[in-house]
Amino acid sequence: AEVTLRHLTIADGNSGSTDGGGVFAERLSTLTIEDCTFRGNVAFNGGGLATNGWGAQDDGVVVTIRDSTFTQNTATGPGLAGGGHGGGGVYLSGGLAGTVENSFFSANQAANGGAIHLLHSNLLVTAVTFINNIAQNNVGGGGGGAIYMDGTKSMSGEVRIVNATFDGNSTNQLGGAMFSFPEGSGATHID
Repeated sequence: AEVTLRHLTIADGNSGSTDGGGVFAERLSTLTIEDCTFRGNVAFNGGGLATNGWGAQDDGVVVTIRDSTFTQNTATGPGLAGGGHGGGGVYLSGGLAGTVENSFFSANQAANGGAIHLLHSNLLVTAVTFINNIAQNNVGGGGGGAIYMDGTKSMSGEVRIVNATFDGNSTNQLGGAMFSFPEGSGATHID
């Protein structure tokens, strides 16, 4: 399935103990988000947006986010020893291929990855601003005030961050701006 969201405000959604307070996308789909605002949404993972695949080898979801804002979204899932739940703004998991361009993440909050939580997926971030996002948990490990990365697609993929701005992001764990645990032969590149 292919879904495109344009010129929308998705605000104050709450998915309770499930993922994706604003939007949830399941595996084998393509989701494009253009010129949208996600504000004040709450979920277990991915306060604003959550995706799901069936592991690092899965085809997952293809997600493209352009010219959009994620602000004051919250993921309520608790931290787990060494990492775990998160993605106040966006939670991307299970073999996903994601692109985020010309977008803004501010004041999002989670146990890990205040703005973006990435699990076994590839990601390209270009010209994105991350301001005052918070990752806070009390179990140790994990963190990433703005971005939390744990593994890439097939454990051999790539996360690339180009021309991004990180300002005022924080965590009580590791990586005020970013936490990266690439696993396997996966790579993280920051340009």
